[in-house]
Amino acid sequence: MSWAETKGQLRQVIDRVRGKKVLDAGAKALLRQIPVLGDFAVDLWSSLGTGDEERSAQLVKLLEYAETSREAFDQMTGIVRDNADALKAQAVNIDELVKHARGTYKLVVEMNVKLGGMTLELQELTTTVEGLAKIVNTPMVRDAAQASAIIERDRDDVKHLLAMADAVPVRELSAENALQLGALYVTQGRYQHAELCFFAAADREPDLAQAYLGLATVHQLEANGHIAQDNFGLAAEELMKATAYGDKAWKYHTVESNAVIQIGYTEKDLAQRYILAGRHAEGEPWLERATLHFKMALGVDPDNPSAHNGLGDIAFIKGDYDTAIEECTRATVLEPNYLFAHYDLAGAYYARAQRSVTATDMLPDALRFVEVVQTVAKLNGTPDAGSLPNDALTQLATLAEATLAWLTSVTGDKASQDGD
Repeated sequence: MSWAETKGQLRQVIDRVRGKKVLDAGAKALLRQIPVLGDFAVDLWSSLGTGDEERSAQLVKLLEYAETSREAFDQMTGIVRDNADALKAQAVNIDELVKHARGTYKLVVEMNVKLGGMTLELQELTTTVEGLAKIVNTPMVRDAAQASAIIERDRDDVKHLLAMADAVPVRELSAENALQLGALYVTQGRYQHAELCFFAAADREPDLAQAYLGLATVHQLEANGHIAQDNFGLAAEELMKATAYGDKAWKYHTVESNAVIQIGYTEKDLAQRYILAGRHAEGEPWLERATLHFKMALGVDPDNPSAHNGLGDIAFIKGDYDTAIEECTRATVLEPNYLFAHYDLAGAYYARAQRSVTATDMLPDALRFVEVVQTVAKLNGTPDAGSLPNDALTQLATLAEATLAWLTSVTGDKASQDGD
């Protein structure tokens, strides 16, 4: 059974149980077709032993987590396969089971990051001296030791900021007040001042995740500035620092995903700029890094629309328009006013339509493209959705007009043929 089929059956069961407040024969039959997890869910319904409404809520919670992604489904299946008897005997607490699955999934993602670093190191051993030097500078924070080294170098780099201590009175501030002042400086674009404040907060409370998140944000924003000016090398250096601080923040506060997601978007943007410049080999590692950051965020927050849209953007860059449409659609379902997700979804439908061989194949995606463009037009400029750049809107409107003209010609031809 494919993942798409499994996901569809999970959704059918979820809708039936939520609507009827009972696991009826039809839902049980659907579950029995899903190996391991399906049988466990059916047996669990009987072993919970509480009222139908509470049992329904618990079962839905389990299945909705399993439906999140193929990785989450596989992780939950593995846990059930290894511990099914013990879980049923204890009338398992679904909240604890899902929490355990998410934690285990995060460990798997982190292990994949480390394995990716090991793969790079093995590649280094097979290169020439010039190739080795190039890979050593590859934008990856491979392990905790490397992250610590980057942070220490950054501390040395910002010693000159101490000269600003009179202008920025951080010595007298508490960690909380230093964080607040740093956040204010970020909004003003005064990144060096903000960095000093976040350093002060981290010095006062070394396990304060928000201080490292602040430092990660500063370097991520600096990287954005360098990308806008096509200074890819400087952007890469800032992103390495942002990732190092993000990893350290993750160590102290694993449920914080926004900073990790923002780093992922900047990595994606840098990769895209490299690729557009014809420097594919330099862009690919950043795409992989961005993918890992989005998946790490989903490991603790499976319904984060921004992370799903980020994966959709990466799929689009790779030319995988089916996945791009799936991920961007999920983002718009989770957050209907997510303007940029609708915009990205429109781009994915248009790209897939253009790749179609025949007009018949192209027609459904062309229609969906126009529908999504209409949604973008409705959302743009509203308080909840924000606004797209004018050049992006102009380009989208031009494509929509051309598509509408094509649709009119195609449907008109078809109508005349039907009339004949």
